[in-house]
Amino acid sequence: MLFRSQRSFAKFGYACDITGPGHENKPPNQYDVILNIENYGDAWIPDLSKVSALKIIWEIDAHCRGMDYFDMLFKRDNYKIMLHSTKEFVKSSRDLWFPNAYDNTLVGVRNIFLFCEC
Repeated sequence: MLFRSQRSFAKFGYACDITGPGHENKPPNQYDVILNIENYGDAWIPDLSKVSALKIIWEIDAHCRGMDYFDMLFKRDNYKIMLHSTKEFVKSSRDLWFPNAYDNTLVGVRNIFLFCEC
């Protein structure tokens, strides 16, 4: 998901860096916008409370772990927008429904001949 997002931003002329485990971690205060895509653990996420960038969090797994953690993170780090993959979690003006999608350049029907001698 991260590299697909990066490719999509680049397609529309926006620079996009990916940080987190396995990526170069640049100081968060150098960005205008931070989009936190909760996708693979959160122990690495720095304290963003003093970063002045527009901060958006996309919670993907609240249907599994509940909203308490995301509400705490939203308040602690002064996020402005919370994107929800599950429509039922949209409760206030800070919340937007942002359903998961797939990259049709990577996923889809392929014209591959399959042969099986049974």
